[in-house]
Amino acid sequence: MIQAYPSAHPKFRFELSNDMEAEEVVYFIGLNPSTADSNSFDPTSRSCHKLSHLSGMGTWSILNLYPQRAVFPKALHKRVNTKLFEDNIAFVRQQLVKKNLKNKVVLSWGNAVFTRVYLKRAAVLFIDELFKNQMDCFHMGLTARDQPIHPSPQAILRKYGSYSNVVFKPLKKEGLKQLKASLLV
Repeated sequence: MIQAYPSAHPKFRFELSNDMEAEEVVYFIGLNPSTADSNSFDPTSRSCHKLSHLSGMGTWSILNLYPQRAVFPKALHKRVNTKLFEDNIAFVRQQLVKKNLKNKVVLSWGNAVFTRVYLKRAAVLFIDELFKNQMDCFHMGLTARDQPIHPSPQAILRKYGSYSNVVFKPLKKEGLKQLKASLLV
């Protein structure tokens, strides 16, 4: 069963998960929510579902840099909705720190992070949160612009040829510093 928070809001979503109460979760931090909701997957959420099962965890949750629902990143607000932005930052922080250390945090926003300045700002804030809480994080590979690959079927299949070939690679402290530096340019 898929769960969304809020459950059926047409314009934004803070979280999509197959079990919001689970203790061990693969958190994917993506760019923004698309069309998935409590009733149906979209291509990205279907990929996250497959990848979490292949990793042996089974439970997944998708959090995002910005909660506005949009199929294409260029359709996101040109100017940040400050309240929505701040509410999302607070929600993601709460989700990441409330769970146990067995969770995996998979950074997965892709190059579209450069579409809006506020997306880069959110990514930097989440990287700082990972540092502060000494959380382990992972990626599925980096783009040519040194950003964590987005879990879209196209990106996964182009890089790996098959979901079963995907590896969650640790992103150590130095890698996080480099990622943050690439976002501050």
